[in-house]
Amino acid sequence: MCKKLCNQYFISKIIAAYILLSALTTYLHYYFLKKTTTTISIWYTCAGNFIVLCFLLLVLIYGIYTYIRRPLSALLQKKMPICSSHLSQEFLQTALQLDTLAERIKSNKKKLALINLRLDIVLNSLPSLIIELDENHKIIHYNVNAAQTLQWSDKVLNKIITTIEPEFEVLLPLLNTIRPLKDRPLMPQASHLIHRKKFFYAVSLHPFLFFHHTYIILRLDDVTTQIKLEKIMYDSEKTTAMGSLAAGVAHEINNPLGSILQSNQNIMRRLDPTLPANIEVATLLKLDLAKVQLYLEKRNVFNFIKGIQQQGERAAKIVANLLQFSRKVITPKVNIDIIEVIEKSLELAGTDYNLTKHTDFKKINIIKKYPRNLPLIQANPLEIEHVLLNLFKNAAAATMGLEENACITISLSHNTDYLFITIADNGRGMDEHIRKNAFKPFFTTHKGTQAKGLGLTVAHNIIVENHQGAIMLESMPLRGTTLTITLPY
Repeated sequence: MCKKLCNQYFISKIIAAYILLSALTTYLHYYFLKKTTTTISIWYTCAGNFIVLCFLLLVLIYGIYTYIRRPLSALLQKKMPICSSHLSQEFLQTALQLDTLAERIKSNKKKLALINLRLDIVLNSLPSLIIELDENHKIIHYNVNAAQTLQWSDKVLNKIITTIEPEFEVLLPLLNTIRPLKDRPLMPQASHLIHRKKFFYAVSLHPFLFFHHTYIILRLDDVTTQIKLEKIMYDSEKTTAMGSLAAGVAHEINNPLGSILQSNQNIMRRLDPTLPANIEVATLLKLDLAKVQLYLEKRNVFNFIKGIQQQGERAAKIVANLLQFSRKVITPKVNIDIIEVIEKSLELAGTDYNLTKHTDFKKINIIKKYPRNLPLIQANPLEIEHVLLNLFKNAAAATMGLEENACITISLSHNTDYLFITIADNGRGMDEHIRKNAFKPFFTTHKGTQAKGLGLTVAHNIIVENHQGAIMLESMPLRGTTLTITLPY
């Protein structure tokens, strides 16, 4: 009904305008026909008709604009028009569907951005180094850990990985076997070890298909500590075997050594001029024991015999220390005299092969500052001996090259609660970096040697954890190093 009314109203306006213009045109035609010639009358008539047509065209355009204005306004305001044609309703429905689709696309974009952000956070949170390669072995993505560890930037993108990291060339045979596998399931490859600079990485390959293209994920895990621990375990087992062998050798040495010492003592008894058995045999053989004694003294035979006795006793003491040090027994804490433990550790340091082949420990000037009447302390003697031996080794290595000027000072002091052991050397000292890392596992300044970097770490654990004490290091470059051990009574 509304549609019909609108159409009738619009048509009536057009008819009224046409009648009015026609009447005006007729009047003008009649007026000019009376006043002018025929030719001029014709021109005025044509001009009048043209004006009428133009006016009708303007009225028609205005009517169309009035007709579609309300539906367009309703569409822009997202409201259904009160009066609209079927075409405008379909157009409005399509526009609403497009608007709904645009909202969905916008929402999906946000969700996709959140998913990408979540994946980036997950990849960057992994301790592993993640690298993505295309089928031509070009780098197309990597996580933050890979960028920081390998010191990469965006310049490495779209470059072949072996041109950036030559150490990855060992993976080329595997990477080449993965390339043609486009129609079969791709299985992860076993880990391979890569040595890059000072670190070891276990690399595993994880290929996948994406739109008929092969991509490879390289996962690198730092196994440097694990490899070092395995090497230490191997060395520890070897050391244990060597300790057992040394204990067996020491037992075997003890037997002939005991026989030598006993025979040497018997020689001294057989040459004693006051022994009745010796006098009896000398009388029987008509020998003058006084002259025999004088001959032996003149030829320094007694000095040789005493030297054999002294060196034999020293060897027996070394064997005893070796046996005690190589025993794998858990010794409880007992009351110990710290001076005895220090002296035994010095003896072991003087006979240590790895130490003496670089430095003659006996040539180092050992200054001892022991106060009188030191109290006994509750400690594990073998563990304290182990700590002191390590510290003496480090001090001797620090003084290497000083020759006769090398000096190690051992000072003891105490108060009512603690005993203090200070070991100072006049060696090359330490800078701030070495001093801060001295107690860290595997940290060593002896490059290219068999040093494991565990000496001070083990000493710290024994003193702090096993004996509830403390160990403090003070050092300056070219001013020596001082280590102070604090042990409770």
